[in-house]
Amino acid sequence: MNASKHDILLLTILVAIAVALNLSFLVLVQLDKTGPVEGSIIKVLTGNANLNVVSSVSQQTLYKGIELASPKKTSSSSRDTSRTQSTRKPSIPEINMPPVIVDEDILPVPYAYFDYNNDGKVDLVRKEVDGKYYVYFNKGNNENKIFKEGTLVSSEDLASRGVVLSKPSSRVDRGQKDALVWEYLSYPRYDVYVEQTYYNNNQANLIPFLNNFEERYDLLEQQTGWSSEEYYGTKLKINITANGACYGGSASGGVANIKFSDPIYMTGCEKPYYQDEVPYMGNPGELGDWWGYMGTSLHESLHTINPYPLFARLWLTEGFSRYYEYNLLTFNGDINQETSDTYIYQGTAQYNWQSYVANDYRDTTINNNPIQQSAGYAITAWMFSMMRDNHSLNWQSFYNIIDKNYETLNKSRQLGNYYTDTHVIDIFGRASGKTFDQIKSIWRYDSPSGPGWGVRNWTDINWYADLNPVLTVSEQGPYFTGEHVNLIATIFNNGDTASNSVSVRFYNGANLLSEQFVNVNAHSNAVVNYDFTTMQAGDHIVYVKVDESNVKIETNDANNEDSESLSFIPYVCGDADSSGIVDISDAVYLISYIFQGGPAPNPLIAGDADESGNVDISDAVYLIQYIFQGGPAPCDPPKGYSGFEAISTQEDFSNYMKEISDLV
Repeated sequence: MNASKHDILLLTILVAIAVALNLSFLVLVQLDKTGPVEGSIIKVLTGNANLNVVSSVSQQTLYKGIELASPKKTSSSSRDTSRTQSTRKPSIPEINMPPVIVDEDILPVPYAYFDYNNDGKVDLVRKEVDGKYYVYFNKGNNENKIFKEGTLVSSEDLASRGVVLSKPSSRVDRGQKDALVWEYLSYPRYDVYVEQTYYNNNQANLIPFLNNFEERYDLLEQQTGWSSEEYYGTKLKINITANGACYGGSASGGVANIKFSDPIYMTGCEKPYYQDEVPYMGNPGELGDWWGYMGTSLHESLHTINPYPLFARLWLTEGFSRYYEYNLLTFNGDINQETSDTYIYQGTAQYNWQSYVANDYRDTTINNNPIQQSAGYAITAWMFSMMRDNHSLNWQSFYNIIDKNYETLNKSRQLGNYYTDTHVIDIFGRASGKTFDQIKSIWRYDSPSGPGWGVRNWTDINWYADLNPVLTVSEQGPYFTGEHVNLIATIFNNGDTASNSVSVRFYNGANLLSEQFVNVNAHSNAVVNYDFTTMQAGDHIVYVKVDESNVKIETNDANNEDSESLSFIPYVCGDADSSGIVDISDAVYLISYIFQGGPAPNPLIAGDADESGNVDISDAVYLIQYIFQGGPAPCDPPKGYSGFEAISTQEDFSNYMKEISDLV
């Protein structure tokens, strides 16, 4: 049935109101080949268009005071390209099509808001990349929209309801070439596609810009240790198109969509820098006053290499991108630290720290969102800055913990959004030398010591791995010096999360003997062995230490060690019968052991007089020559000594004894 004139008029009025209010929308969508993954959540956050392409893409980066082994500037010829085929971590198999983050007022696909099920709440209708239409029912309310579980609908059904999908301007959709023609530029760490007309108009300035970007992007990967290959299984794609404003962009896992003004350095797109709280033009850095273009590119690129759970939490991924954008520019000398901190602190009208605190720790968008339902932007970025400046945050430690614990971070995604939030804040604490309770008191909304930073929803952290080693030995001692003891370390994981690449170290006292790495599934165990021996008599305390450097996230780090006391007593080389001296009886003892099945020397190594590694008739011959012919002492064969190869049987030995019978 066709839509009524009343419905069409109503929809037209609603669209007109949206245009008049200049509303923008930020969408986070988790998609597979046919639409959102079942059970996924799509959050739509509305805000004023003052969060425009200029402000929304001026986001952040790194930290002050970091030291890298490599120099600040790196030439392309010396750049390490080995990570292009990174295999450190596989892509997430259940994510066939990563979510989309939009940092401007243009959505990546046609969409409309419509009360599809007549419950008084607007639902989201989208035409997905498969060309089909889906409706996502609003499980929240009109102020805090939560869309879940997309349902396939027909175009006829939508038309009958008067639903008209808006169409965004020309775009690059997930790195695929649509109707536009592209200029392809290949770099070691990413591929760039530039819309052909834009490339032709801006080539002279665009190529130097991309060369400068390459240096800074390489630094980004070095400092975070993250990459598109690592988390999304594909080389990063960067798509560049023209934009009516200065700069803007969007991102999905492995794909950055960047929009620049045409021309690229358009008058009015300059950004001031700050010196002693005064804004100035004429920034002395390499990028001049056009550094916002570089900041935008870094911002969107960081989105694309975020581990998926961080990417999926809008307040976190936007906070990371905004913080890192500014601070990487600072580290590279493009802007000063005051400029970085000023832009982060001031944010935009809806997302700045002062307004957030004054508004009961909510952003000042039309939705009045608490931080975990907000886009965050500079609010979250300022939290990161305060962690850096006021709480001893070590960013390199932070990135290392994430890099070494992706199985835990990924588990948080499976458990739910607030698990990810809590987990990331816990990582901030670990990288700052703080317990969970200590870091929680800083971030939570109702801190016991006063207002915290506004985080209202917490989960427990008892779902981590819990590694506990148990050390045993193959046989009980005491042991003779030189005797081999099999150390058996059983690594139990009593927690709910697998722990991979776990370090297992064996020690003899303070001396490291061996380090091995194992994977331990949740509620399972793995076994590691070490063959231990020593020539030093006495008691030896041997240890097994699991994750000694505390890089793996666990519920309990205090149970990662076990030990055994091993007693070693000396033996006399050649004293096969354990009499305490070496004489002819030892040779007889060996002959009986070798040819007649008599008892073995105790320890067996005591019978290896010629140090051949075996106890055989040549050891008996060696002892006879030592006792009667002045041969070398047991366990002291001359250089080049090769034993008595000609004597191997009882008959050979009898013939030998006949030859030396007078001596014996």
